[in-house]
Amino acid sequence: MTDLESINHLGVIVADIDRVIDPYTRLGFAFTPLSRHRGALRPGEPVADLGTGNRCAVFRSTYLEVVTIIPGSAAAQVPPGLPDGLHILCFGSPDAAALAHRWTAAGIPNDGAVPLERNVDTPQGPDLVKAIRVMIDFAATSEGQLLASELLTPQTVHQPRYMSHDNGALDLSELVVSASDAAAVAQRYAVMTGIHAERDGDAHVIRLPRQQLVFLAPGDVQRYVPGARPSESPAMVAFGVAVHNLNATRTLLHDRGIAHNDALGRLVVPPPYGPGPAVVFEDERVT
Repeated sequence: MTDLESINHLGVIVADIDRVIDPYTRLGFAFTPLSRHRGALRPGEPVADLGTGNRCAVFRSTYLEVVTIIPGSAAAQVPPGLPDGLHILCFGSPDAAALAHRWTAAGIPNDGAVPLERNVDTPQGPDLVKAIRVMIDFAATSEGQLLASELLTPQTVHQPRYMSHDNGALDLSELVVSASDAAAVAQRYAVMTGIHAERDGDAHVIRLPRQQLVFLAPGDVQRYVPGARPSESPAMVAFGVAVHNLNATRTLLHDRGIAHNDALGRLVVPPPYGPGPAVVFEDERVT
């Protein structure tokens, strides 16, 4: 068993959550109500309010979260000075403590395995999402917040009532990172994941069991994800979503007047709001 096995979730950090939820809803995603984060900052410390909340588009084994700072709160878990955008990559781990030890041994600075929770409603009443998470120090990851989560209560996250999306979304399928030295950034993630980065045409790719991480130089971004914003410094510029039927998703985008491009057998929607990431829809991979 590996200590890191998937993308658990991706996160868009925003100042105005309603302004960003609306264009994603128009793309066919359904979102949960707002939920506040609570957690410990370091191992052994008590769980406390973290000053942030999220709304999530929940899929079979992953989710997309839109995170905002709760007004009047001090958000200890949001890197300072980040503009709105895709800035969170959370891996899924079956053993967060073991992963924290491996990262430390590999020279990856992190805060150790600490508890995290947030309140949610369920058909049975109020409950908690509970996880153990390990976060890499912000100073080591200029692209945003990189962490891993050992989810202890999958039933409170992946509630069937939130998993029906007009666009047919089933799961997150990939993350696209732009950087001037894509090979070096891919190698950094290879150390994180314990998985070798392969060369695939212009891209460097880390293939997780159910998703992939794609690293591209700025000049190659438009060929892979037309409409995404290339970046010289490491940046998460697009995410992929596997859908039930790509033709049905194409019809939905057309009927809603949403501009999109066909690229490499996928549908690519340019950033649906300001500085956000491009969204890539693709047929579910057969594994």
